[in-house]
Amino acid sequence: MPARLALGPLGLPGLTAWAGLGLAGLRAGERLVVSAAAGTVGAVAAQLGLARGARVLGITAGAKLDYVLGELGLPAAVARDAPDFRARLAAALPEGLDVYFDNVGGELLDAALDHLRPGARVVLCGMIAQYDAAERPPGPNLGRVIAARARLLGLVVYDHLGRLPEFLAEALPLWRAGRLRCAERIFAGLERAPEAFAELLSGRSHGRLLVRVGEEGAE
Repeated sequence: MPARLALGPLGLPGLTAWAGLGLAGLRAGERLVVSAAAGTVGAVAAQLGLARGARVLGITAGAKLDYVLGELGLPAAVARDAPDFRARLAAALPEGLDVYFDNVGGELLDAALDHLRPGARVVLCGMIAQYDAAERPPGPNLGRVIAARARLLGLVVYDHLGRLPEFLAEALPLWRAGRLRCAERIFAGLERAPEAFAELLSGRSHGRLLVRVGEEGAE
C-alpha cells in the first residue's frame, strides 16, 4: 500500500468521514447526502455510506459530476452550481434525507435543511463556503431543525484518533476491493505548496492534492 494513502482515504481525511457517519448513526436504507462529494472527505463518506447500504446522493460542482458518478460510483449527484440547484435537489429528494454530511456550509447547508426527515442528523464537518470570507455569513434558519426534531452534530476528527484501527478495519478491505477510491494530484517541490493550497480553495480540483518534498518514488 503506498504510504501516501495515509494522507488521504486511509488517513485523517478518511477517519474524518468514518467518524462523521458514526456520529450520525447511519443505517442501511437511509438517505445520505454528502456535500463536496468530489473531495477526499466527501468521497470517503459517500463510498462508506454505499458500502453500508445507504442510498447516497452527492453534491458537487457540475464539472465533477462525471467523476462522482463514474469513478466513485455514486448512484446520484446534483450540481451545486446549476442555476436551478435547489429545484434539482428537491427533485432528487422526494422523501427527504436522513443524514446530511456537510463539508461546505452556506447555501448548501441552507438548502439541505429544507429536506430533513423527522429525526434527521446533520454532521457539521467543514465550512468551505466561508473559509476565505471577510465576514461571518448569517446563519441558516434553524426552525426547520426544530420541526424535524433533527440533530446538529459538530465533528472534530482529533476526538476520534484512538479509533483509527477500527476505521482501517472497515476501510482497508474496501480499498483493496476497489470500492474506496480517491483521485489525487501531486505537486512536485515544496515551493509549489502555495499553488496547491490555492488550487484546493478554488474548488476546481477533485480528490486530494499532495506536495512531494522528497525524491520521486519515496512515497
